[in-house]
Amino acid sequence: MQKYKMNKKIYFHIGLPKCASTTIQNTLSKSENIDYVGFIPEKKGLFWEDKEFAVLFDRVLRFSCDNVDYWKKKVHSYIEQSDKDIIVFSSESVTLRFLPWDLPTHIKLKFIKEVFPKETEFIYVVKDPLLMLKSIYKEWVLMGYRKEFSLFANELYEFKDISMFNDILLGHFLNNYQEIFLIDKLNLVYLDSSILSNISEIIGTELEKEEDKNVSIDDIDIEIIRGYNTKISDYDSFFDTVELHRAFFDMESKEDMYQLARKRLLRKDLPRSIKLYSNKSQNYLISDNIKQFINEDIISIENFKIDSKFIKKYKIKVKENY
Repeated sequence: MQKYKMNKKIYFHIGLPKCASTTIQNTLSKSENIDYVGFIPEKKGLFWEDKEFAVLFDRVLRFSCDNVDYWKKKVHSYIEQSDKDIIVFSSESVTLRFLPWDLPTHIKLKFIKEVFPKETEFIYVVKDPLLMLKSIYKEWVLMGYRKEFSLFANELYEFKDISMFNDILLGHFLNNYQEIFLIDKLNLVYLDSSILSNISEIIGTELEKEEDKNVSIDDIDIEIIRGYNTKISDYDSFFDTVELHRAFFDMESKEDMYQLARKRLLRKDLPRSIKLYSNKSQNYLISDNIKQFINEDIISIENFKIDSKFIKKYKIKVKENY
């Protein structure tokens, strides 16, 4: 194993997606004290400084986890040549299965253990599972999904062993993680207003917050867009199922999709059956089975040797949303 000078710190931000990743990545990429390796949201088409790392994080890590020796040499060589004392890698693809053929999280973590130095510490940002489900649902609607949230959640739950449902549960992740890495190398951060200050404390350098340019669209506008999706795709198709949907999304930007849906709404060209739900409405209720499953996962995190303050905060935050 390559040895590094004692003051070189290596971190890996591994998700979760929909947990301020855009803000975190933009902020890290602009810090003069950090050698940042990851997706750069503001690069306008050139989202990576190093194309090989784009291949590693967006292809190899997600779908194959092969050529370990090659990628190990690439990563270690990069760290050795870096002129910075703090190196932060970032890939939110590690901890969520976006597509049916995405590899399970535990396989990705085993690959990371083989490729990255043993000194690597991990930064894992989480939020309440119900809020995660809502965030993912909105993202899918922006890509053409047309079913109601309750059906979306139930379908993910029914196929939880092969879908992304288990991935959003902290206890499930911790179980996978501790089988591969030491818990003391994991830094848990809850998504709230202090997220960047918490990450600053972890990596040991001040971070100046960048403007959040990926703000979630509110519930009413999501229903407008879902109505538009229903109008242009009012036929039964297996492409509308949860697990296959993301592979065939429309490549229009979110802004274009929203504006088009808004125009159709103003022309009263949407189905009358589409209702405009307000926040915390019936549209975002989940079944008792899902609630019980999530609560059992929350209880399970007490079995792991992690910061008791974090456990308390996590439980309080989750309880606020039920």
